[in-house]
Amino acid sequence: MAKDDNASESLNDAAVISAFKDKTKEMFHELGGMDSESIEAFVKNHVEEIIKEYGLDVAVLDVVVSGSRCRGMEAEGSDLDVVLYFSGTEREDDLFNILHENGVVMGGVSLDINPVSQEQTGSLSEYLSSVEAYLSEKQAETLREAEQQMVITYTVVECGEFHSMGAFHEGIATIDEAKALYDSLQKDHNNMIPALGINIHKQGTQTMDDLQSDILYGNTIDLDNLRYIPEIWNDQQAISKVGQVIEAFPDAKIYGKLPGFEVQESRMADMDAIKPVYVDEAAKLAAEIDRFSSDFDPYEYKDTVDNWEVQVQNIADAIRSGNSADYKKYLSDVVSESNNIEDVRRAAELLVKLAEYKPLAKVEELEEENLNQIDNVLSNTVPKAEERKEARNIEQERIEEEERRRRARGERPSLRARLAEKKAIVAAGGGSPQRSKQRQAQYEAVASQRDL
Repeated sequence: MAKDDNASESLNDAAVISAFKDKTKEMFHELGGMDSESIEAFVKNHVEEIIKEYGLDVAVLDVVVSGSRCRGMEAEGSDLDVVLYFSGTEREDDLFNILHENGVVMGGVSLDINPVSQEQTGSLSEYLSSVEAYLSEKQAETLREAEQQMVITYTVVECGEFHSMGAFHEGIATIDEAKALYDSLQKDHNNMIPALGINIHKQGTQTMDDLQSDILYGNTIDLDNLRYIPEIWNDQQAISKVGQVIEAFPDAKIYGKLPGFEVQESRMADMDAIKPVYVDEAAKLAAEIDRFSSDFDPYEYKDTVDNWEVQVQNIADAIRSGNSADYKKYLSDVVSESNNIEDVRRAAELLVKLAEYKPLAKVEELEEENLNQIDNVLSNTVPKAEERKEARNIEQERIEEEERRRRARGERPSLRARLAEKKAIVAAGGGSPQRSKQRQAQYEAVASQRDL
């Protein structure tokens, strides 16, 4: 065979192996906290130790996770199958017996290492191609059996938070019908947030044993939550239904990924790309505070913020009008109570920026008719103190109502509640000497930011 032909064949083999591993990384369910790459590295080291111990004529060329787990099709307790591609004089069956003398358990399941050599079986790419063909057929057969046993329909509820508080529509056959109903509820019910989900019914069982799960809540689809619902996460028909929901609502915010389904994750846009009527220092500072709160506690942020652009605008309005006390307290609490030095540093920087911002002068620059008369007094506008006071009261009531709802749902308290609880413990003498030292270091971080 010509040299160019050998090179071409080698590249093709590498492409096949790489594609197989990439698909495994996408569909593999972590085992004992390890992904497929970590498992392959562990097995390689484990085998090389045995080779050294027994003095075997074996060179490990590659390790590849295979079997049902490489495509997320495993049953509970299924073995972890791994292909060991090697060169040397040892026979495949002899090496198999040596590797399984004592047995290895990973993540609570047995590790099954299948030795494959070029001399006896052929190239690794050919072997993996046959594995892929077998798994595809098995997957198709499993799907056909599941479709015969499972009936999956859509559900639309008037109140996604408490299903019993509104109408519950079930048995919806198509996503188009479900979307039309959902859109009508979203338009007509401003005081409730509707939800669209799926219902899985196994033929021959009672409907009370059905599994119902909301997929779309408001304008959010949280795919990470589905990891904890194996009836959906491990079922291709259910995944397909979830995929239809994603396609039907392209503007929804999507968090996480779906196995075997290409999802374009919603990402927060860059504030520099936003073109509001004006972008002043307050708007830029508001964007920084919003991003910090999202990074600091993403789960609470997702629970409480429906539209990040509106959130940034509200923070900016508060900063311009001098009503940033709540945000200063929030950042001060992070500085005082957080265990993460990076969070402390960022919060300290934002506190310094808020302290340096002069709201009256900034507002006057925006609203004073005669810019030559800037005197730190809004002479051409009427103060709206009463409106601001009413807005603060409404916001406080909203926060308190949200806390009551969290407790009713059995969820963890919000950040403010948790920080308040920590501060109460410290005030009662529950703080440790180490905590005092840490707090001193955090205050020093704030001081250094002010000096800068």
